[in-house]
Amino acid sequence: MSEETVVTDQASEQTPDETTEVKNGSALTRRDFLQHAIAVASGLAIGSMLPGAAKEFLISEAQAQSLPTCLAPGQMLQTIMEIQSHGTAGSSKTLKAVLKLLDENKAFLAQGTNGPACNTGQMRYFSGYDATAPMTKREVWPKAAGVPSPAPTLRASVGDRLEITLINNVNVKNFPNTLDVAEHGQACDQNTTFGQGNTYPGDPMFENPPNCYHGSSSCNLHFHGSHTSPSGISDNVLLNIHPSPRDAKGQPIVTEQSVAATFAKIFMDCQHGHQPLEWKEWPPEWQALQQKLLVNYDNTTSWMGQSPTPGHPVLPLTEQLWYQNEQQMKAHELPQYYMGAFPN
Repeated sequence: MSEETVVTDQASEQTPDETTEVKNGSALTRRDFLQHAIAVASGLAIGSMLPGAAKEFLISEAQAQSLPTCLAPGQMLQTIMEIQSHGTAGSSKTLKAVLKLLDENKAFLAQGTNGPACNTGQMRYFSGYDATAPMTKREVWPKAAGVPSPAPTLRASVGDRLEITLINNVNVKNFPNTLDVAEHGQACDQNTTFGQGNTYPGDPMFENPPNCYHGSSSCNLHFHGSHTSPSGISDNVLLNIHPSPRDAKGQPIVTEQSVAATFAKIFMDCQHGHQPLEWKEWPPEWQALQQKLLVNYDNTTSWMGQSPTPGHPVLPLTEQLWYQNEQQMKAHELPQYYMGAFPN
């Protein structure tokens, strides 16, 4: 099976590189919660990323929905793909990568009744590739479907520039108890029962709707332990990138192709020392798209069993993403919420 077929199976998309309140009882706002969550170390027990049996996971999307077993222990780990910086000798280099947050059914070891046992569940994961590689030679990670794996390794040197296009194409319909439907009166994704749905992220004490830990929906890209500016689009841990809305065919509206030209402008401005620090400094087309998508989310999201009607949203102002962004604009801060993508 070709790599292109594998990637298509993983992402359920057509091209090789296209790889959520019961009551308002919490005192935390979304922004407050994110600040609480900064102190939370989250991780995923990485399962067997095994080349010896990887081919048995090169399967169709339909087959992936019922993965029967985990891979046997004792096999060699496969080498994680690296995305490296490029440039001429003696000058600063640039790493250009596309990282996509996707989801699929994966088999993984979990604590069962009688000890570790094989479980399956819908998991989100990072896919990635070197944006400088030509389409005909582009390698997309991960190469095997159904196997839990980390994101690609980014390898760069001190002084190098990183230009990362972050795409959130998680399908929220696959995670019915996360933030994106919590407004419907459902709880956060707190299922901890082995063999019954997803067992991530669990139930920390502050994880109550609407302030769910965005374990299966929203995302953020930041670094630990590096000397990187936290301002603007550099290493801003408070940013919250929601999944892209989807069209009538179920395909994400925001993709790396749809933002490529706009992000190229942003990255070029950054190279000349002009990164966006306020909303007004974004390219006009990015402002227009994001405002449209965020306002639509606020106007169409149900709340506490109430459904909105045209011109009458039911989502409280304190939970409306565009309203929150406007408050941050007034304070001359870079707004926190975005839909589908973000340039890092």
